[in-house]
Amino acid sequence: MRTKNCLTDITNNWHSRAGTRARLRRVTKPWTALILLLLLFAGLVPGYSIEKAKVAVFIFKPSTEIYDRIMAGVKATFAEVGYRENRSLLFDYYEARRDELQAIKMVEKIRNGNYNLVLSLGTRSTQILQENGLSEVPVLFSGVFDPVNAGIVPSLDGSQSNYAGSSHRQEFSKQFTYFLEIVPSVKRLGIIYRHGEVNSLVQVVEVQSVKNSLGLTEVILSPAKDAEDLERATLEIVDKVDAIYLPADILVSSSAALHIGMSRNSAASLFTTTLGIFWNSTGIEPGSAP
Repeated sequence: MRTKNCLTDITNNWHSRAGTRARLRRVTKPWTALILLLLLFAGLVPGYSIEKAKVAVFIFKPSTEIYDRIMAGVKATFAEVGYRENRSLLFDYYEARRDELQAIKMVEKIRNGNYNLVLSLGTRSTQILQENGLSEVPVLFSGVFDPVNAGIVPSLDGSQSNYAGSSHRQEFSKQFTYFLEIVPSVKRLGIIYRHGEVNSLVQVVEVQSVKNSLGLTEVILSPAKDAEDLERATLEIVDKVDAIYLPADILVSSSAALHIGMSRNSAASLFTTTLGIFWNSTGIEPGSAP
């Protein structure tokens, strides 16, 4: 039950959901056809089988509102192709809460659980599935910033394995060029990011590499260790910069209300592309065609 070369088409486009546009990197073409193909292999084509489809949802880090939005998008798309939760579709949730040993045990349960599909939420979740050799069942990943640098797929041109999914990595220079059309006076940019988080650090390096070409005079970094440290990280730079950039990081994005409130009480603008319907659309990706 392997899905070879399922990461076949890369396109950058504006994907519309509920009247809101979210710029997504398409990693799979097309998702609805892929899911139908995988269900066909499992003997579960909608309208031709009364058997329930079983989907394991694997989450390494504690569940967040963002993951809830991803799941809402996934369930909505499954419903579009004839699978409704608790009727013809059953979700089993495995949440390891950052416990590596518990996560390994969960992978074995998933391996022996006779699942038709596995939905992996987040980069580390997907890495753990691969590290423990889960190859018997198709794995769809979502909430993964950069599947190539994370070692999940060799390239965006093809996974050549049973792993496929969507990436929400976006080119910073293009984002910021659009932002400057709204707030053209930005020269000093602050970045709040999670200390030690690879995805955050990748984005910090990217911003610094294009700083001069975008006309920025200064980039001020403010790392946070955890959710409780985000307020301090924001207070340290909010009055020193013209704008604050929130990278695509689940911890930072989950605390967006905090940053929005603080920016309203200062002269700094807030710049991010990871809020609201974006995450819901990322969730919709593992089941929808354009």
